[in-house]
Amino acid sequence: MLGRIDYAIWMLGFVAEVAGLVCLFNRKQFIRYICIGIYLLAALLVTTGQYIFIQKFGWSSIEYRYYYYYSESLLTILLFFVIVQFYDRVFQELSASRYVRRGTLVLIAATHCSPIWSFVPIRTI
Repeated sequence: MLGRIDYAIWMLGFVAEVAGLVCLFNRKQFIRYICIGIYLLAALLVTTGQYIFIQKFGWSSIEYRYYYYYSESLLTILLFFVIVQFYDRVFQELSASRYVRRGTLVLIAATHCSPIWSFVPIRTI
């Protein structure tokens, strides 16, 4: 069971996600940093879903475990796209060649999206 400190830390994380989204919208930077915005929105929804699953099914239920691991893998993949967007910005500021920048981004995306293929053998079992 979660204690007061656990809920306080969880709530601080939720507030940080909301604050990040509010900052993006207030500064009209959501489109410019679309990957970060989508990640923060997904993290906000995942946090809300985790709270609902814990309240409905309990901390040690199999339903919560499935929700937790699948939602965290989704957030991990979205976070990799945020990293790719940051790399793209850095390469633009460094005035790197267009071909070098695209090639590097393709390699980074391929490397970071490889965990998707790890679900294929599990599904066949």
